[in-house]
Amino acid sequence: MIGCKTRKCAFGLLMALAISNLSGGSATAADPAPSRYGERWVYGSANLQVNQSADDLIALIQRAGRAGYTGVVLTDYKFNILDRVIDNYFRNVERVKAAAVKARIELIPAVFSIGYSNGILAHDPNLAEGLPVVDQPFVVKNRVAVLDSQSVPSFRNGNFEVYEPQTTELPTVASSVDWYRGWRDHLGFAIVSLCLPKT
Repeated sequence: MIGCKTRKCAFGLLMALAISNLSGGSATAADPAPSRYGERWVYGSANLQVNQSADDLIALIQRAGRAGYTGVVLTDYKFNILDRVIDNYFRNVERVKAAAVKARIELIPAVFSIGYSNGILAHDPNLAEGLPVVDQPFVVKNRVAVLDSQSVPSFRNGNFEVYEPQTTELPTVASSVDWYRGWRDHLGFAIVSLCLPKT
């Protein structure tokens, strides 16, 4: 038996087991007649902790099988937190797997979602990469480095400012790109001539 003493290790093992169980063996039935398209997948998003969501996914799998699809790309936020789900989740996973085998549909779990990584970061927020900071002075006190307060940029007044227009006329520009190019501060409104109706 493999032992894990850390939360990260346990999470990794759970992810590996879940992925192998979801994707392994779901296409054991005889291969369907060749299609004009080699693989035909449909996207399915589910919350397999909820019975109704699993039922809806099973209906999608059945419909996809009848329509000649070969796979379902399955996403569920809880793929990221399998060590925190209730037992009902895994019962629903088994129901979905059985439906996929019957419909001759391969389940393709979508895991390690980089853009939406809250579930991954829930295990270790230090996995988030920050923006690089160059030439920022730090002061070390008692073996702890802190930002040098003299060099930290500050807001001029720290509040929202009341907008006071300089004119009631809006400038007209050829395109949004022309108006915004190279600008880093507040930019007022403008009329974009490319968006005006042609007369």
